[in-house]
Amino acid sequence: MIKELPIFVNILFGITVLGTIAWFYLASKSRTFLIIAIGWTILQTILGLIGIYQDTESMPPRIMVFAFLPALMLIVTTFLISKGKTFIDRIDLKTLTYFHTIRIPVEIVLTLLYY
Repeated sequence: MIKELPIFVNILFGITVLGTIAWFYLASKSRTFLIIAIGWTILQTILGLIGIYQDTESMPPRIMVFAFLPALMLIVTTFLISKGKTFIDRIDLKTLTYFHTIRIPVEIVLTLLYY
């Protein structure tokens, strides 16, 4: 964690994450998605807070092992199984299109991190 970082940046990022989960839930109306997304967010938060991702010398990088590969496997599995295809087909495209406005607070957080 960045020690000199103002608390409002962490709060803005947390609100952005929760807003993203809520908005995608509104688009998908899937309780399974909601449970997986909240569980994944809690797991990643715990891993980050205990410092798993701070070791940048390990091979393969820990972010690949604990974040990227499991997420990629979940996405691929979703596209391959019939329940996953049904989930994808039922997502409301209009809400999903508006969902992209979540990029605005993400960019604000990234700008604040830069400064």
